[in-house]
Amino acid sequence: SNAVRYLSSVTPVVSLISPNNGTIYGGTTVVFTGSNFDAGTPSVVIDGVTCVVTPVNSTYFTCVTGSRLFLPTQNSFVVKFGNQNALLNDEFLYTMKWSDSRTWGTDLPPVEGDLVYVPKGMTLYVDQTTPRLDGIIV
Repeated sequence: SNAVRYLSSVTPVVSLISPNNGTIYGGTTVVFTGSNFDAGTPSVVIDGVTCVVTPVNSTYFTCVTGSRLFLPTQNSFVVKFGNQNALLNDEFLYTMKWSDSRTWGTDLPPVEGDLVYVPKGMTLYVDQTTPRLDGIIV
């Protein structure tokens, strides 16, 4: 009576997510492609933040990320159709870009000889050539 029955023909599968990262400030439109997306109303929650979903068909839907202005204790990514979890073959991460002054709380990113601290829960996307640093503490 506690057996689980898996049917691939009705299980939602997320094959590709594009882009697979976006700013913590939200507003990133994320495209999901896969199969069996007609299994129920989709919902997407990334690190505890709801991603607003647009209309769905059986192989494609989009959502727009909300802002995540806190550091999570662990990253999470959940896609559901109704009460059913989708199988995920890709993921999405909230990131802070090296080139974004908001990442550093100043007008400039770190310069040569600086020591950089990346706190737990922060995903730092290095989107430009970095200076030679004295160290990085993670």
